[in-house]
Amino acid sequence: MDGTVLGKFAREATATLLRFSKSTSDPGLAARLVEKAADIQDRTEDLSPPEIDRSPRAPDVEPEVTMVTDLEVKAKNYEGRAAQYYELALQAPEGPQRGFFEVLAVYYEKLAADFRQAIARRGGGWVQ
Repeated sequence: MDGTVLGKFAREATATLLRFSKSTSDPGLAARLVEKAADIQDRTEDLSPPEIDRSPRAPDVEPEVTMVTDLEVKAKNYEGRAAQYYELALQAPEGPQRGFFEVLAVYYEKLAADFRQAIARRGGGWVQ
C-alpha cells in the first residue's frame, strides 16, 4: 500500500476488519471480514504507481511492454500468499483460527488463478 491518505485509511480499515474477524466466534462472519480486508489490501496495492525503468536506452529501442510481466509477478505473489496461509492453517488449532487461514488461502489461490487466466488471454506466460 502506498503512503497516501488513501493508503493510510486502507491500512486502518484492514487492521480493524482483521481485529473484528479474530474476535468473533462465528467462522462465517470471520471469513467474510477477512475477504473484505484482503480485497481492500489488494485494491490499494494496485494504486501504487508502476516503477519506470530509467536505464539508458539506444535511441531506436522502444520501451518494453511489461503488462504480462507485472501480471506474472502478482500471480506469483498471490500463489506465495496462498501457500503461506495453507501452511498457517495446518499449524493452527482446530476452530475459527484455522478457518480464518483457510479462507485466506482459498481467496489468494483464486486471485492467482484469475491472474493466470488474464496472462493466458494476453498471450503470454503460462496457466496452472
